[in-house]
Amino acid sequence: MIEKQEIATTLKFSAFPALKILIYVITAYAFALLVEWRFERWLIALAAGIIVSLFCFFTKFRSPIYYISCALFGIWLAMNVQQISVRTPLKIIPEMKAVVQGRIIRVLKNEPHYVRLIVEGTVDTEALSRFKNTRVLLSIHTKTARENFLKTGTDISANVLIRLPRPQTLPTDFPEREYTSSLDVQWLARARAQEVAFLKSNFTLDSWRKEVTDNIFKKLAQLYPEQTIGILYALITGDKTFITQEVRQSYSLAGTSHLLAVSGFHVGIIATGIFLLLGFLKKPWLKFFIFLIVLSAFIILTGLQPSAIRSGTMAVLIIWSVTLQRRPNLANIAAISTLFILLLKPNFLISASFQMSIGAILGIALLYNPVRDFFKRIFSKENIFLDYILNSFSVTLAASIAVVPIVAYYFKTVTFISPLTNIFAIPVIALAMIWGLISLILSYIFLPSAKIFAVAASDMIHLTNAINDLGLRIPNAFLQGEQSMIVAVILSISLVYIMLSKNNKQSVFRFISSALACCLVLATIAIPQNETTKIIPREHYTTIIVP
Repeated sequence: MIEKQEIATTLKFSAFPALKILIYVITAYAFALLVEWRFERWLIALAAGIIVSLFCFFTKFRSPIYYISCALFGIWLAMNVQQISVRTPLKIIPEMKAVVQGRIIRVLKNEPHYVRLIVEGTVDTEALSRFKNTRVLLSIHTKTARENFLKTGTDISANVLIRLPRPQTLPTDFPEREYTSSLDVQWLARARAQEVAFLKSNFTLDSWRKEVTDNIFKKLAQLYPEQTIGILYALITGDKTFITQEVRQSYSLAGTSHLLAVSGFHVGIIATGIFLLLGFLKKPWLKFFIFLIVLSAFIILTGLQPSAIRSGTMAVLIIWSVTLQRRPNLANIAAISTLFILLLKPNFLISASFQMSIGAILGIALLYNPVRDFFKRIFSKENIFLDYILNSFSVTLAASIAVVPIVAYYFKTVTFISPLTNIFAIPVIALAMIWGLISLILSYIFLPSAKIFAVAASDMIHLTNAINDLGLRIPNAFLQGEQSMIVAVILSISLVYIMLSKNNKQSVFRFISSALACCLVLATIAIPQNETTKIIPREHYTTIIVP
């Protein structure tokens, strides 16, 4: 058995075989992206890999088989990702004529004059190649009564004007890349209603989910005011449609936006509740299969979001380990879950939510013990309240160290107060979710009793909002802009360097040296550059910024 201290201080990856495989696969994927992979090339690489592996097997020199398998997995991921992604320089790409054919997986807005929806399927452009299994944010204008029948699960074909999301070049520009990343969408398209053909309507998991969530919203509307219904609806279903932009921004800048999405936090609460409710069952395997069915239903209800699938898969593997009376290893389970999901859904690899979900859980699995031991050396007194604060802060900080660079890359934001706000916000929002679920269940049984829990859940949501607002009042609570990526990487490396200290004296030295390095980087970024005239090409005009 691996000693806790060995894992905590040295982070030897030999203790995590599944994590090693994941690292090798991702490394192979990164190198494979340098080559354009088509199905024919993949078959050639697969055949060559099998031949070499068979030769190694019969010659009893079997260690290369391990690396060949990882390389083939990485190449397969690269091929699938290249089918749905376009490599373009950071410049304005004009709209192109294209045909989009696929299935509606989500209706975002259905207004009197337009409808906006997400379509998953095929994009066939005139200028570029054909892209399969890709997602398009489609806006249909000049809407007629016919478009009111557009719903989740409908297959459509549309002649559209399509383009890639654009970077934000002016402060007044809409952050398209950040917005599409949050929706895991690769294209933006628009079409007139006359250019859209309905192929057929299907009863799918998405359409079933839409009917159920619409019914849930009607029930919640009887219990909750407008100020809190959007957040509670997001906590239960993962749909953030009814949350205002101001509230979303507040949670994002405070580092608590993961509380609004269906993440490991929400699935963990549901999984724990299911497992406790099934405690009366004496047969472990019966308990496991019922747990699997109920948790799967919840993940489908939340729209099969990448983060929910990851956390749900991990929960199932953990309960399976418990059923087999084996001690689960969080890092290995996280890696196995990731490999299994990527095997079935390789496009999740470029999903921002999936990357942040994996980063958070691996950060907790690898860094929680070092971070907690670091603070235990500083606060050595035994105290229940202090232990709770240290444990909560350690979990949040360990996750933040891994996630901060990913958030900065996609959303150009670094939040410094995230560990602090999460300590207080997580238990409060957990109560809001639990009481909200109880109120929803009771609303189908006896409405007056449901309103009692609804009031309590609303109060917890208001308290969470207040915690975020209070955190944002702290000076320099967050940093936004292009330089945020550099700051995030330096910050994460510095924190890992400090937390892996073996004693207090080493901690002080590493803290001082890291602080000086961070100050030097920030000072370099803050040095005003010589202002020059900038020419920014636009689609219909050119913007010139003159100092």
